[in-house]
Amino acid sequence: MKYSLQITACFPTIQYSGNQQNIQNLIIREMTRTILISILVLYQLNLIGQTNQRKKIYQKAFSEISKMLKNETKIDFKKAVFLTESAYYQNTLNYEQFNSEITLITTKLTRLIQQRGLQNYKTSGNWAVFTYMTDSLPINDFKPYVYDFVDFMGEKDYSNMFVTKLMRTNFGVYSIDY
Repeated sequence: MKYSLQITACFPTIQYSGNQQNIQNLIIREMTRTILISILVLYQLNLIGQTNQRKKIYQKAFSEISKMLKNETKIDFKKAVFLTESAYYQNTLNYEQFNSEITLITTKLTRLIQQRGLQNYKTSGNWAVFTYMTDSLPINDFKPYVYDFVDFMGEKDYSNMFVTKLMRTNFGVYSIDY
């Protein structure tokens, strides 16, 4: 069966045709590019009025994300998020620790899916993330995440929108779209 897709958000109209898997891969790639471009825009905005050292940190992160967008390196959404947040914290975050925490949660979610016998459902991953974040479970130490309705745009504290802050405090802004 042949599918067709038209993307217009943030891009001139782009039309694709092909099988369903190819279309899904293209959608994911375009969404990732849109997010990475947004991150790059934030970098440029953060450079205004910064010290030379801070500018260098942002420029290095900007360069790494830019390479992803130019297909010079593999697109890695997790790494791009980390680079953004680490630059904000002046490179005080540790990627191995960040990656390890996400891997640990992924392992917990995979086990949860298997325990509930849901591994054959395409949406089981979304269900597991939602359940992990909203329910009191042993795998999240009976501490569901709480959405920050007060500063969800990061106007008072930009770091309120960060994944690292959410993972550290179980409080913040989150989306299971990713």
